[in-house]
Amino acid sequence: MNNESTSSSIVNVIIWLFLLMSIFLLIYIYYRSEIVYQGFKSVIYFKYYIISILGVIFWGFALKLSKSVKEKIVLLVASILASLYLVEAIMSIGFIKKYSRIIAAHEQGIEFDSRSKLQVIDDYRDIGVNAVAHVIPRDFIDPASSLNTVPITPFSGISNRMTVFCNENGEYATFVSDRYGFNNLDALWDSEKVEWLLIGDSFTEGACVDPDKNIAGQIQSKTGESVINLGYSGNGPLIELATLKEYGEIKKPKKVIWLYLEENDLTENLPYEKESSFLLNYLQPGFTQNLIHKQKLINDSLSKYILSRENERRSVRSFMFLSNLRTFIKFDYQLDKIFKIDPLFAEILMEARDRVNAQGGQLYFVYLPEFSRYSSSNVDHGNYKKRNEVISIVQDLKIPVIDIHQNSFINHKDILSMFALRMNGHYSAYGYKEVANTIIQQVKKYENNK
Repeated sequence: MNNESTSSSIVNVIIWLFLLMSIFLLIYIYYRSEIVYQGFKSVIYFKYYIISILGVIFWGFALKLSKSVKEKIVLLVASILASLYLVEAIMSIGFIKKYSRIIAAHEQGIEFDSRSKLQVIDDYRDIGVNAVAHVIPRDFIDPASSLNTVPITPFSGISNRMTVFCNENGEYATFVSDRYGFNNLDALWDSEKVEWLLIGDSFTEGACVDPDKNIAGQIQSKTGESVINLGYSGNGPLIELATLKEYGEIKKPKKVIWLYLEENDLTENLPYEKESSFLLNYLQPGFTQNLIHKQKLINDSLSKYILSRENERRSVRSFMFLSNLRTFIKFDYQLDKIFKIDPLFAEILMEARDRVNAQGGQLYFVYLPEFSRYSSSNVDHGNYKKRNEVISIVQDLKIPVIDIHQNSFINHKDILSMFALRMNGHYSAYGYKEVANTIIQQVKKYENNK
């Protein structure tokens, strides 16, 4: 076989590989859309259907072209893919995201700690502090993860450990976790009376500020009343209900503050959580794992998680699908605008409301706005992320609503100052302070009008 025929064979093999990849992508999209989400997200996958179908047609047609044209097509496509994956590789190690924050910090006269989280942990260990990385327990409910075989599903972190959280404001936020792995002073659990209890995700937990500057810390400082923070990164409505049942009810708090994040609670988190038949058990009044008595098992499970290669495996999958690049160019940005509010959302809130009321407490619903609401132009604030519809559902359930957008942010002269370094991400310390102030004011107003 001469060199020319060998070259032609290689090109044909490459084209066949691209064709098979397009077919695989089409099958995978169908699986994700119709099997995993049971049609719930079928509409938002439309552009991916188009891309994969066009890929099948294009590469099938390419097989019939002349050798020279085939070579040019393969070279062009290979170059484009190589460039895309090079950018993804750079973004995967956090270079672009971190560099953009370093520049923003420099422009604002703020010194930025450019160490990686692992470097921070190593530095703590060098001085004798046994620090751990902040983890996301919701990964244990991933059906594709080998980690979901552990005997429990945790909703908190490792207890009584220096925890390295995140850095969006210029310096790493850290906290010493309480006896149950949450971001609280441990002594709060010894309080006979708990006035406030917060439920939510990373915004509630306090990313990326020190504990005294997060929402719970600010409420406690301003009211002088006991506040327990059960927020945890990655939580959605179903895990939040589970956390309330596992940890919150034992303290019988007077005020339960349910913080809802418009960015992903209904577009990502709830669809993900409802895949777990185990989590759906929490809608049954008597179901519990008794996690409050199993912290040693939780610590052991999470320690194994940190030592495992699961995060690396996830990174590989994320890399294959260009996840960081798609997020950066906002390829899926418009997709969340067509989501439907799952009736399960109201069912979850109803269950939470009834359980809090049964203990003599009051459930409050806090609507937290995201950065994109204010960074985009010509935003219809009522319809953005179905804000009006979400609030209407909550009001129909007779749950008091505290709308941070309407009651605070929209009236501020410098809304972007609410966000860390004025960029997309979590709130700044000032933003958390404004949220805490608004919650206190609105709760007092509600109580005075009862």
